[in-house]
Amino acid sequence: MWLVYRASDGRTIQQPWQDIQDVGTLIDPDSGEDRAMLGWTATAPQQCSGCDTEVSLDPESGSYAHLDEAGNPDRWIDRGHYAEPRT
Repeated sequence: MWLVYRASDGRTIQQPWQDIQDVGTLIDPDSGEDRAMLGWTATAPQQCSGCDTEVSLDPESGSYAHLDEAGNPDRWIDRGHYAEPRT
């Protein structure tokens, strides 16, 4: 299950519900305010909301990561943004 938030620019962003106990709810980096939670979904996100690259839950880090061409988590290329799944 993923919690669904609204970003300040209108995009929706998903967060695995298990993250809540470790990191809390998502914060808007521009304002420092909590993002508005819209609800939840059982559908896993597939693309990054920032660059349309495929993303997946990285079992090593426990967060979303961009995927390389082989479908593996790509932790080495800096794309200038986090892998935030599009809903």
